[in-house]
Parts: sequence; C-alpha cells; structure tokens
Amino acid sequence: DLLDPMDAGKDCALWLRLTMCRLGDAAKVEDIKFEKRNSSAIVKSRVQTFQFEQGILPTEGSSLYRLAKSLMFRDRIKEEAQSVVDKIESLHVDRHTEDPDSLSYAEMDQVLSHADRELEALKGSLSAKFGDGTGPRILDTIVKQNIEKMRAINKETIVLRKRLR
Repeated sequence: DLLDPMDAGKDCALWLRLTMCRLGDAAKVEDIKFEKRNSSAIVKSRVQTFQFEQGILPTEGSSLYRLAKSLMFRDRIKEEAQSVVDKIESLHVDRHTEDPDSLSYAEMDQVLSHADRELEALKGSLSAKFGDGTGPRILDTIVKQNIEKMRAINKETIVLRKRLR
C-alpha cells in the first residue's frame, strides 16, 4: 500500500506498507519510509537493507527499488515544477515595481531586461532541476514554452505601457 507520508511526519516523502508472506508462514506487514530529498543511492541502500532484513528475493528487491525510486522522483519533480512555475510568474514585469505606470521609458526597458535575464537563466537551469528521462524532457519542453510566453507577455506589456503614455 502507498500511505500518506504526511501521517508519518513532515520529513517523510514516501511510505510503503508491504504485506509479505513466506510459504507456510502467516502474512506479515512491514513499513518502509523514505525521507524527502533522499538520493537514489540512499533509497537503494534502504531497499537493500530492507530486502536483507525481510528475506526478500533479489528480483523482488529490484522491483521494490524501482518503485520507490520512481515514486520519490515523481514527488521531487512535482515540487521542482511548482517552484519553477512560481518563479516564472514572479518574473512578470508588473511584479517588479509598485507603480508600473510611473516608470520612465528607460526604467521600463531596465525592468524588461532584468526579467529577460532571469527567465533566460531559469531556462538554462531546467535540466539540472528535472533530471533525465522521458518525463523530465517533456516537462522541460513545456516549461521552456511557458518561459517564452512570459517573455512575450512582458515585452507586449512594456510596448502597451509605452503606447498608452
């Protein structure tokens, strides 16, 4: 079973409850928990220790490791993706000044330039945030499109503000 990690504490990212039954023995329930930000090496080590302690076959241990690793990765990707979305939204030009209508043309250009630099830096850091694999590559592509949309929105916002003066 996949249990709610919040019930195990704020640092728990994954909580698995396994029901195991050896031939001729009664079923036994064991939990394995993983903390947030555990590396793949730590997850692998914990699964190997659990496998040894519980007498789990190596093939089943490998499957358990792949399951735990993919669930941990999914959790980390969700957090990273939300963080990136929040950063993109924070780089809208109107969020960089208290009164956007009071900016001079030069100040508008500075705000736009700053937001563009930050968005470009964010775009360059995506592969490190998301990692490798098919899912992260798809997410990387989508987020890059959203960054380009924000750049276009920022540019059009500044052009519109200049026209309205």
